[in-house]
Amino acid sequence: TINHVTEQFIASAHQTAARYDRQVSEFDATGLTPQWSAGLAAPLVAEASVKLGLKLREHQHLRINGTHLVIGEIVLADFPDQALMDDGGLNLAHCGSVALSGLDTYHLSTPIRRMAYAKPDLPPRDLHPGPAVPPQS
Repeated sequence: TINHVTEQFIASAHQTAARYDRQVSEFDATGLTPQWSAGLAAPLVAEASVKLGLKLREHQHLRINGTHLVIGEIVLADFPDQALMDDGGLNLAHCGSVALSGLDTYHLSTPIRRMAYAKPDLPPRDLHPGPAVPPQS
């Protein structure tokens, strides 16, 4: 599963990166709540505003650095209805999702601009002129 972190549980989410023993549940250790969904082998995080359930499609061990590349197919997408935009995009600021840079710095996700798909024969262009996110009331 992939679960978006919000400002309300940054500390708990950050703590899940600790190297717990295999038999220790990160949910128990951090106080987060597991949310099981039929057909998923791993729990979602109940506190998350955006929750994605995936089906394993491919797993590769990368010899170059000993890491793993895991590719999943999204089979469940749970998010606030009001975050869905008319063009099918998801307004992450509306979801309260935060961004992470490096290993330890969290940022609010405030959109600045939406750009149209880049094509070699066209200059860069705004997807929708005007504010990227309508003002919230």
